[in-house]
Amino acid sequence: MARKPRRIAGLGRIGGAAAALAASMVLNGCAGPPWYIGEPLGGTPAIPPDTQAKTVAQHRAALADARVRGDRVAELAALDALEKRGALHPEEAQRFVELLALRARDWTALGRPIPLAADLRHIIALAPGRALPLSARLRHAERAAGDLWLGLGQAGRAEAEYRAAEKLGAEGMDFRFRAVWGASVADLDDATLDQAMAELPARALEPFTKQYVQRDGGDPRLLRRAWEAARTYGPAALRARLEALPDAPAFTAEGPAPKPNEREALASAEAFKSAAPRTPPAADDLLSTGPSLARVLLPAVAAYPQLLAPGPRSRLWGQRLLAEDPTSPDSLEVAALIEARAGRLGGAEQRLVDLVFYSPDRATGYERAAQVWKQVGDVRRECLAWDHATREGPVDDPRWCGLLACARRDPGGVDPNAIASYIREKAPTLACEPPPGEQAPGPLDETAPSAFPPAARP
Repeated sequence: MARKPRRIAGLGRIGGAAAALAASMVLNGCAGPPWYIGEPLGGTPAIPPDTQAKTVAQHRAALADARVRGDRVAELAALDALEKRGALHPEEAQRFVELLALRARDWTALGRPIPLAADLRHIIALAPGRALPLSARLRHAERAAGDLWLGLGQAGRAEAEYRAAEKLGAEGMDFRFRAVWGASVADLDDATLDQAMAELPARALEPFTKQYVQRDGGDPRLLRRAWEAARTYGPAALRARLEALPDAPAFTAEGPAPKPNEREALASAEAFKSAAPRTPPAADDLLSTGPSLARVLLPAVAAYPQLLAPGPRSRLWGQRLLAEDPTSPDSLEVAALIEARAGRLGGAEQRLVDLVFYSPDRATGYERAAQVWKQVGDVRRECLAWDHATREGPVDDPRWCGLLACARRDPGGVDPNAIASYIREKAPTLACEPPPGEQAPGPLDETAPSAFPPAARP
């Protein structure tokens, strides 16, 4: 029992020391980590005083403000937020349907089947009585959306749209499902095979092209379309077989375009979109009196690029473009340019990644990315985008000239000598001329070490 008092006494000494230390910390204004006592590091709270999630009352106030200002884009956003909160009043639901119907017209004019199908389904969910009148438009939009997803390599999403279109009575679904599933097409009749060759996206044409050539199909438009698809997606043996046909010389000549598929038919309505304003919009004009921002903003910025100068308005435009349709390469390109011009390079890169993903022709997507970086003077990222474009395109793609021109403006980057050597070896017919306004490049130094050996290219 003699040890127990000593142990207690020792604990008492430790406790006394701890108490003294705690008292010292309190007196010195340091009573433990700041997050334990509410003192923010650096004097700035890590947690905002209020949440950024708006209340129903705030959304309704935003709705009222948008109506007063005539801002239909903001009005649609507020109505959508209220619906997600389960707080739509009957009159608000009716107004929501009206605006969605107006925006659906814009998507038709812009040739955007994915948001078109989504808005039509939304209208029917809010107003079931419109299901029958809208069924024809919806099945065409869903079939076109399926074609677009198939062209993007997204078979699962394509199948979902195709199934929805089939339920509404869409035609031409048999060969579309075969394209999604990779099923045999050998038993298709000639008329159906011709329709598939004309309507399916280029990425899905290979098995149909093989069957068409095997049956000695001779429609010049379809053969040319098949050759263009084989140049990009292969296989090389199929392209060689097409180029051995008697009609092959006409493949590279100007001629009638192939019969448009559903998506191209929607895109042909582009001529009906709003024209660019004759004068630059005022500094406080958000261009949002219509149901969609894209239909007005895209032609406006094409005519007046200065509209995308860094500032609150351009940043709001970028956010709204993606909120209304995050799948459009056109909107993504403008949103990326807004981010890049403001110095938000990470945001610009993300937008451009999405742009390439949503581009049926990935090489074209990378080319558009290169043009964005060129506009902001980021030559290194521009050259990288050109490099990706050449990898996605055919071996004799003219984009090699874009990569060569970029490499000559990027000392220390990709070796232009190696690129020129590759062009001479793999695509000798390409004549890479300097763009207007730029000087012709000097002679190549054939003895310079190559940082980009041609053998490394596919």
